Amino acid sequence: MNLARERKQENELGVAELLREAASLCAKEEYSQAFRIYRQLAYSGHSDSQVFLGWMFAEGKGVEASREEAANWYRRAAELGSARGAFYLGRLLTKEAKYADAILWYQRSAAVGYSPSQFRLGVSYLRGEGVQMDLPLACHYLEEAKANGHIVARRELAILDIRGYRGVARRFLGAIEFFLVLLFGIGVAFTNPYSDDLRG
Repeated sequence: MNLARERKQENELGVAELLREAASLCAKEEYSQAFRIYRQLAYSGHSDSQVFLGWMFAEGKGVEASREEAANWYRRAAELGSARGAFYLGRLLTKEAKYADAILWYQRSAAVGYSPSQFRLGVSYLRGEGVQMDLPLACHYLEEAKANGHIVARRELAILDIRGYRGVARRFLGAIEFFLVLLFGIGVAFTNPYSDDLRG
């Protein structure tokens, strides 16, 4: 039993080291070398690496851009239970105006509390993208995302309040909230520009 635990810890340490190396290579914009590391980890079933590999294919970082490969790796990660993988697959489908398909992946991710997917569901119900327009349901998902710290959801709710969609009495509060969100968002963007709380 101890031997199995030790091997598992060694494997986790090895993965952590490879992830640090890949992140360092990306920071230096040496994407093709980082791609090889993420691909190795992705094929071993590491879902975060599968998501990153999907991003690299989507953006053409270190590899020729391929929408199909990006979708494949996002889907593989999502099927392993990655909320981030489901979100990015949904976002890819949204960019292609395949809204109804995107909704399914956002719902899967939102169900485990992933705030970017909760935000995307809110926006989808607000705009009627892949679903019937439904302001109360849009606000429900936006409030869930806000409760999970999603900054863009806070901004979207503030805009709805300023426009009076949630009652005239909330207009003034919406203006204050919008200003606070702007300041807070700038702070987060400077300290952690890759934060999930900024993803939309």
